[in-house]
Amino acid sequence: MNINEILEKVLERIAKNRQDYVSNEANVRAHLINPVLRSLGWDPDDPNFVKHNQRTQDGYPDYTLLRNGKTALFLEAKKLGANASDRRVIEQLGDYCYKAGCDYGLLSNGSVFVLFRSYMQGVRLPDRVIWQCDLESDSITVVANRLLTISHEGFDDLEERWKQWQKMEEVWNEMKQKRDDIVMALAPVLEDNLRITDENLKIDQIDVRDFMKEKIGELLFGGGDQNVIEILQ
Repeated sequence: MNINEILEKVLERIAKNRQDYVSNEANVRAHLINPVLRSLGWDPDDPNFVKHNQRTQDGYPDYTLLRNGKTALFLEAKKLGANASDRRVIEQLGDYCYKAGCDYGLLSNGSVFVLFRSYMQGVRLPDRVIWQCDLESDSITVVANRLLTISHEGFDDLEERWKQWQKMEEVWNEMKQKRDDIVMALAPVLEDNLRITDENLKIDQIDVRDFMKEKIGELLFGGGDQNVIEILQ
């Protein structure tokens, strides 16, 4: 099964057996995290890829992921009810990573996954989070795309993909500030397609622009009511 199918199965397990995962971290590892790791090329049953509870200078991370015999990533598992983005938990895992010379740490409670950089000079811990996703609130596609950045095969490209991710976020935020430009660019496209559909249709350009504002508002803000239209104006 591919990563999307695995995530769907994990989500189904959470829905049917939530209490088992809220109360028992071992179940989270065995039923939720291990299948995801396996689908990403980190076989939890193969010590050449994954070591469990291996000792470090500061403690025993739940998972040590290995690439070419070297530590690539530490993963700490929590019960489903635990806050996987808790600062104290991230700091603990960050200590494991930093003192072992490992650049990345991953936290998961089986549903939420948080990837962060263990150390960046002058950068606070919250700003070192590369991505965070939640299987119960984000789409399967979003979660899969995040997780694929740490696949065994693609791990060497993580740094470049992170830079790309940051740049895309920056450009997207800039685009959101230029919504009128987006409307002006897309309105003629909608008009052309309306004419193809019905060449006799009377088209009011103001109505077309208002319609586009509403639809772009739905994309950017998740709503299409009058408040969104006012925000876009």
